[in-house]
Amino acid sequence: MGGINTFVIAGVPRCGKSIFRKRVLEKYHIPGITTDLLRDGLTEGIPEFGLKREGQSDRQKAEILWPFLKGILIARHYYGDKLLIEGVNFLPKHLAAFKNKNYLKICFVGYPHTDPEEKLRKINEHTSPDDNWHSTLNNTQLLHLIKIWIKDSLYFEKECRKYGLKFVDLSGQFEEKWKEVERFFFG
Repeated sequence: MGGINTFVIAGVPRCGKSIFRKRVLEKYHIPGITTDLLRDGLTEGIPEFGLKREGQSDRQKAEILWPFLKGILIARHYYGDKLLIEGVNFLPKHLAAFKNKNYLKICFVGYPHTDPEEKLRKINEHTSPDDNWHSTLNNTQLLHLIKIWIKDSLYFEKECRKYGLKFVDLSGQFEEKWKEVERFFFG
Protein backbone atom coordinates (compact mmCIF):
# COMPACT_ATOMS: atom_id res chain seq x y z
CA MET A 1 0.00 0.00 0.00
CA GLY A 2 1.28 3.47 -0.70
CA GLY A 3 0.54 6.84 0.80
CA ILE A 4 -1.40 8.07 3.75
CA ASN A 5 -4.62 6.19 4.37
CA THR A 6 -5.35 7.04 8.01
CA PHE A 7 -5.96 10.45 9.57
CA VAL A 8 -6.31 10.79 13.33
CA ILE A 9 -7.87 13.94 14.78
CA ALA A 10 -7.76 13.82 18.56
CA GLY A 11 -8.56 16.26 21.31
CA VAL A 12 -11.01 17.53 23.84
CA PRO A 13 -14.82 17.49 23.61
CA ARG A 14 -16.80 20.30 22.00
CA CYS A 15 -14.10 21.60 19.67
CA GLY A 16 -15.49 20.50 16.30
CA LYS A 17 -13.88 17.10 15.61
CA SER A 18 -17.15 15.50 14.51
CA ILE A 19 -18.01 18.46 12.29
CA PHE A 20 -14.55 18.17 10.73
CA ARG A 21 -15.11 14.43 10.15
CA LYS A 22 -18.36 15.19 8.33
CA ARG A 23 -16.67 17.89 6.21
CA VAL A 24 -13.90 15.47 5.24
CA LEU A 25 -16.50 12.96 4.06
CA GLU A 26 -18.32 15.61 2.06
CA LYS A 27 -15.24 17.30 0.54
CA TYR A 28 -12.76 14.42 0.14
CA HIS A 29 -15.12 11.43 0.22
CA ILE A 30 -13.10 9.96 3.08
CA PRO A 31 -15.30 8.17 5.62
CA GLY A 32 -14.70 8.55 9.30
CA ILE A 33 -15.44 6.99 12.62
CA THR A 34 -15.54 8.44 16.09
CA THR A 35 -13.84 6.69 18.99
CA ASP A 36 -17.00 7.52 20.96
CA LEU A 37 -18.79 4.77 19.03
CA LEU A 38 -16.00 2.27 19.72
CA ARG A 39 -15.86 3.28 23.39
CA ASP A 40 -19.63 3.07 23.85
CA GLY A 41 -19.82 -0.25 22.00
CA LEU A 42 -17.20 -1.76 24.30
CA THR A 43 -18.86 -0.21 27.36
CA GLU A 44 -22.24 -1.71 26.48
CA GLY A 45 -21.13 -4.94 24.82
CA ILE A 46 -18.13 -6.01 26.90
CA PRO A 47 -18.55 -4.58 30.42
CA GLU A 48 -15.51 -6.55 31.63
CA PHE A 49 -13.37 -4.40 29.29
CA GLY A 50 -13.32 -1.90 32.17
CA LEU A 51 -15.01 1.14 30.69
CA LYS A 52 -17.72 2.83 32.72
CA ARG A 53 -20.35 5.38 31.71
CA GLU A 54 -19.67 7.49 34.80
CA GLY A 55 -16.68 8.03 37.05
CA GLN A 56 -13.85 7.84 34.51
CA SER A 57 -12.18 10.80 32.84
CA ASP A 58 -11.55 10.84 29.11
CA ARG A 59 -7.86 10.26 29.85
CA GLN A 60 -8.64 7.22 32.02
CA LYS A 61 -10.84 5.83 29.26
CA ALA A 62 -8.06 6.52 26.74
CA GLU A 63 -5.67 4.39 28.80
CA ILE A 64 -8.14 1.49 28.88
CA LEU A 65 -8.95 1.82 25.17
CA TRP A 66 -5.36 2.18 24.00
CA PRO A 67 -4.59 -1.52 23.31
CA PHE A 68 -7.72 -1.72 21.15
CA LEU A 69 -7.07 1.58 19.33
CA LYS A 70 -3.39 0.69 18.90
CA GLY A 71 -4.45 -2.53 17.19
CA ILE A 72 -6.71 -0.60 14.83
CA LEU A 73 -3.90 1.82 13.93
CA ILE A 74 -1.47 -1.04 13.30
CA ALA A 75 -4.04 -2.87 11.16
CA ARG A 76 -4.72 0.28 9.11
CA HIS A 77 -1.29 -0.25 7.50
CA TYR A 78 -2.79 -3.15 5.53
CA TYR A 79 -5.79 -1.25 4.18
CA GLY A 80 -5.75 0.85 1.03
CA ASP A 81 -8.95 2.77 1.67
CA LYS A 82 -8.75 6.07 3.51
CA LEU A 83 -10.28 6.61 6.93
CA LEU A 84 -10.46 9.49 9.39
CA ILE A 85 -10.60 8.50 13.05
CA GLU A 86 -11.61 11.21 15.51
CA GLY A 87 -12.20 11.34 19.20
CA VAL A 88 -11.22 12.16 22.73
CA ASN A 89 -9.81 8.72 23.40
CA PHE A 90 -6.22 9.24 22.29
CA LEU A 91 -3.22 10.43 24.27
CA PRO A 92 -0.08 11.98 22.75
CA LYS A 93 2.20 9.58 24.62
CA HIS A 94 0.50 6.66 22.86
CA LEU A 95 0.31 8.17 19.38
CA ALA A 96 3.97 9.27 19.50
CA ALA A 97 4.96 5.75 18.41
CA PHE A 98 2.96 6.29 15.20
CA LYS A 99 4.12 9.80 14.29
CA ASN A 100 6.60 8.65 11.63
CA LYS A 101 4.44 5.98 10.03
CA ASN A 102 4.11 6.67 6.30
CA TYR A 103 0.43 5.68 6.22
CA LEU A 104 -0.76 7.86 9.11
CA LYS A 105 -1.16 11.55 9.98
CA ILE A 106 -2.00 12.71 13.50
CA CYS A 107 -3.27 16.05 14.78
CA PHE A 108 -4.49 17.05 18.22
CA VAL A 109 -6.85 19.98 18.75
CA GLY A 110 -8.01 21.87 21.78
CA TYR A 111 -8.72 25.29 23.20
CA PRO A 112 -6.12 25.87 25.94
CA HIS A 113 -6.39 29.67 25.91
CA THR A 114 -10.17 30.06 25.82
CA ASP A 115 -12.27 31.94 28.32
CA PRO A 116 -14.60 29.37 29.94
CA GLU A 117 -17.63 31.68 29.89
CA GLU A 118 -17.09 32.45 26.20
CA LYS A 119 -16.80 28.72 25.41
CA LEU A 120 -20.04 28.08 27.31
CA ARG A 121 -21.79 30.73 25.23
CA LYS A 122 -20.47 29.25 21.97
CA ILE A 123 -21.47 25.71 22.94
CA ASN A 124 -24.98 26.89 23.79
CA GLU A 125 -25.22 28.76 20.46
CA HIS A 126 -23.71 26.14 18.15
CA THR A 127 -24.92 22.74 19.31
CA SER A 128 -26.49 20.55 16.66
CA PRO A 129 -29.49 18.35 17.49
CA ASP A 130 -27.54 15.17 16.61
CA ASP A 131 -24.68 15.99 19.00
CA ASN A 132 -26.25 17.41 22.15
CA TRP A 133 -25.28 14.82 24.76
CA HIS A 134 -24.66 17.66 27.20
CA SER A 135 -28.24 18.98 26.97
CA THR A 136 -29.11 17.39 30.33
CA LEU A 137 -26.50 19.54 32.06
CA ASN A 138 -27.18 22.99 33.44
CA ASN A 139 -24.77 25.84 32.69
CA THR A 140 -22.92 25.44 36.01
CA GLN A 141 -22.27 21.75 35.31
CA LEU A 142 -21.25 22.46 31.73
CA LEU A 143 -18.95 25.28 32.82
CA HIS A 144 -17.26 22.87 35.23
CA LEU A 145 -16.65 20.45 32.33
CA ILE A 146 -15.36 23.25 30.10
CA LYS A 147 -12.76 24.12 32.73
CA ILE A 148 -11.65 20.47 32.76
CA TRP A 149 -11.47 20.47 28.95
CA ILE A 150 -9.36 23.64 28.99
CA LYS A 151 -6.95 21.93 31.42
CA ASP A 152 -6.92 18.87 29.17
CA SER A 153 -6.22 21.16 26.19
CA LEU A 154 -3.22 22.60 28.03
CA TYR A 155 -2.08 19.04 28.77
CA PHE A 156 -2.43 18.02 25.09
CA GLU A 157 -0.60 21.14 23.93
CA LYS A 158 2.30 20.41 26.29
CA GLU A 159 2.40 16.67 25.52
CA CYS A 160 2.27 17.25 21.76
CA ARG A 161 5.24 19.59 22.06
CA LYS A 162 7.07 16.95 24.13
CA TYR A 163 6.41 14.15 21.62
CA GLY A 164 6.70 16.20 18.42
CA LEU A 165 3.05 15.87 17.41
CA LYS A 166 0.92 18.48 15.66
CA PHE A 167 -1.36 20.50 17.96
CA VAL A 168 -3.72 23.19 16.72
CA ASP A 169 -5.03 25.71 19.24
CA LEU A 170 -8.65 26.46 18.40
CA SER A 171 -8.95 29.19 21.05
CA GLY A 172 -9.26 31.94 18.45
CA GLN A 173 -9.97 32.17 14.71
CA PHE A 174 -11.89 28.90 14.89
CA GLU A 175 -12.61 28.46 11.15
CA GLU A 176 -9.09 29.46 10.09
CA LYS A 177 -7.59 27.03 12.59
CA TRP A 178 -9.70 24.18 11.23
CA LYS A 179 -8.45 25.11 7.74
CA GLU A 180 -4.95 24.70 9.17
CA VAL A 181 -5.86 21.18 10.26
CA GLU A 182 -7.26 20.46 6.81
CA ARG A 183 -4.07 21.73 5.11
CA PHE A 184 -1.95 19.62 7.47
CA PHE A 185 -3.88 16.49 6.48
CA PHE A 186 -4.59 17.08 2.80
CA GLY A 187 -2.12 19.72 1.58
